[in-house]
Amino acid sequence: MTSHPPNIFSSINWNISSTIVSAIITIIFGAILARLLGPAAYGIIAIANLTNAFARYFVRMGIGPAIIQSGNPSSNDIDFVVTFSMGIGFLAAVIVALLSPLVALFFKQPGSTPVIAIMGLSLWFSAFSSSISGVLVRNMQFKQLAIIRLAQTFFSGASSIVMAYLGFGIWSLVWPLILGQFLGMLAIINLVNRTYPLKPRFSFAGHDHLIKFGSLYSLNSLLEYFGSNLDTIFVGRLFSAFQLGLYNRAFSLAYLPSESLITSITSVMFPVFSRLRSSNEKFIETQNKLFLFIGLLSSSIAMGMIPAARDITLVLLGSQWLEAIPLLMILLFGVPFDFMAATIAMTFDASAKLGEKTRIQIVTILILLIGIFLLYPFGTVGIATALVLSSVIHFLIYVLQNQKTFSLSYYILFWNLTTIFLSGMATFFCSKTAAYLAKTMLLSPTLALFFEIIACLVVFILFLIVNAPKLLGVKNLAQCFLTIKDFLNKKDEIII
Repeated sequence: MTSHPPNIFSSINWNISSTIVSAIITIIFGAILARLLGPAAYGIIAIANLTNAFARYFVRMGIGPAIIQSGNPSSNDIDFVVTFSMGIGFLAAVIVALLSPLVALFFKQPGSTPVIAIMGLSLWFSAFSSSISGVLVRNMQFKQLAIIRLAQTFFSGASSIVMAYLGFGIWSLVWPLILGQFLGMLAIINLVNRTYPLKPRFSFAGHDHLIKFGSLYSLNSLLEYFGSNLDTIFVGRLFSAFQLGLYNRAFSLAYLPSESLITSITSVMFPVFSRLRSSNEKFIETQNKLFLFIGLLSSSIAMGMIPAARDITLVLLGSQWLEAIPLLMILLFGVPFDFMAATIAMTFDASAKLGEKTRIQIVTILILLIGIFLLYPFGTVGIATALVLSSVIHFLIYVLQNQKTFSLSYYILFWNLTTIFLSGMATFFCSKTAAYLAKTMLLSPTLALFFEIIACLVVFILFLIVNAPKLLGVKNLAQCFLTIKDFLNKKDEIII
């Protein structure tokens, strides 16, 4: 399979723009739905999402990333991915429906059985979409993917609001999601079929490279699932649906702003790093720059949100969610560590160093289990604290392994981490000052949040300007401006 040379900057622009718009839509629609439905409904949905997320790792088998990471997948490879994904996705949906009563019993929520069973249908559609979209990602067709995902997000969100307003309750979070994924799947099929006419392929012969990489990738992803969801599993098992709903929304609020921006960048950079594997010097240089940028971005967002937690909760969720504020503030401390670690993990994926990832994930899970066992008597706050502590240790292990694997400079690492720390602290204090002044002036939560966002944005931009020479690989700011000017004049010619 061949493809036209992709324009990396066009891909990043489309990915970031669409992700920001999608995040705004999600936040606005989510704020409305949070007021219409309340914490208990989100607790039930969290259980269904946990079940689907677990099954999804078996469904995908890492086939999509295998397509991206492989050198030049053939049309037979693509046909195999289509057939495999559709078959195993359907099987997974049936198994989830059959096991839904047991899952509901485990979480002590018998009323969640039909929701879990119906939500399992989404496995069939998302399994195919995520796998075959690897073809589009490999070819850097992020514009087309962005349009499909934006339309899907808007359709699902708008439909959910209408159904919730009409009194459909929790089902307003179920059927629009499933229908949106089905329509998104049809759109991706149509898009891929234009370039590579799809046909069923039932033979495993000749696809060992996809199965091998995909299996290892899925094993790592499954370990990441437990590392990312053990806290939610224990909250769902040990506490009420109401408390699970509070925890789920606090977690979403903590991670959504950073995730929306950062994943739009790393998803583009994954195929870029896959192409840079043969150039070790360029690989390391690009990794150091990406690590610094992701660290600055995630620390600025997370640290700036901590003083604004109350205003964020009141504006986006409403007064019935005030109990989520302590959880939100604790969880935010782990956000920068998680995304910096994820950046390193992404380069491990691109360079097919999955063995190292597996060992790190196993150690992290054990640490998280110990933390939860020791701190769960303190309630959901204790479990959130255990998650943050495990995130810090997880990050430190990844950093040390990364230094060893790629023989990186500890001097560069030290200055990058120092810069990221200072950025986070500066953003925290500026946001804290803005929150204090807003309270003194008796501003509404909406106005207070606006000024807190402006304060954080100013600090982030200042740190970005100061570090621009390092990020762009030039000596001073004057050369930065020249580099940016030259890029704007020639951006359509830049490919990878």
